[in-house]
Amino acid sequence: MKNVFMILASLIFGLILFMPAANGLAQAAPASLRIVQTSPDAPRLDIFINGKKTVSDLSYQSISTYTNLPGGRYDLKIIPSSQAGAGDPVLDVPGIDLNDGSVNTLIVAGLFSDKSLSVLPLSDTSWNANTGTAKVRFIHTSPDAPSIDITVGSLGKVFSNISFKGVGQYMEVPAGSFNLKVNPTNNQNQTVLTKTLNFEAGKVYTVYAVGQLADRSLNTLVSVDNGVVASISSMPSAMPATGQGSSSQAQTGNWQLAWLLMLGSILSLSMFGLSRHYRRP
Repeated sequence: MKNVFMILASLIFGLILFMPAANGLAQAAPASLRIVQTSPDAPRLDIFINGKKTVSDLSYQSISTYTNLPGGRYDLKIIPSSQAGAGDPVLDVPGIDLNDGSVNTLIVAGLFSDKSLSVLPLSDTSWNANTGTAKVRFIHTSPDAPSIDITVGSLGKVFSNISFKGVGQYMEVPAGSFNLKVNPTNNQNQTVLTKTLNFEAGKVYTVYAVGQLADRSLNTLVSVDNGVVASISSMPSAMPATGQGSSSQAQTGNWQLAWLLMLGSILSLSMFGLSRHYRRP
């Protein structure tokens, strides 16, 4: 009987040691978020997420690094940097959902002068299985340009009749250099932008058409979507758990609790049964 109770005690002790490890293994992957500033007349901007300044002094055609955040729901405020966080936001975007393990971009688009600024959310990919190719997508963020077509060298027309804030799908392309040409959809004889782009094997890109047609400032802004995640000491936390947080975290917690309760019940019943067995005359 002594040996049996020693075995049961060892099992209970092992279960206690396993609990922290199980929590670590089941911890959800964080979400990643970056900000892209494509408004040609906006001042430098500070980005506040749930009241915490996360990006500072973001200028036109700037791209922040990815920042890791716990999956959940976040409120976004964008304030001109000159106001030192004290002024009214030029954009106030509540309830942005970031799923566990997701990679996200928020584009600041439109014009500051006519108060047409808005945020365009994107889901990024950081995965490219073929190391001999690149992945690329194209986005129209020029606030005064008409619907456009984009032709990329030997790849042909990759973007057709896309209006402001239109987003193309990722496409796999051979690594190398390509000549990009932008035409208004309704005037194929007019070329409003030409550019040479270089795509490296194994990388994932987004190409933004930025600037304005009126002042001939049209340009391309290129981001790498499988880039480096920012390493900062303090991250904004998700909104308090009110049914709006990450569902996968709740499901993970419920699964762990169910297993622990089941194992505890089995051990308790085993000990109770053995104790009754050995009490018999």
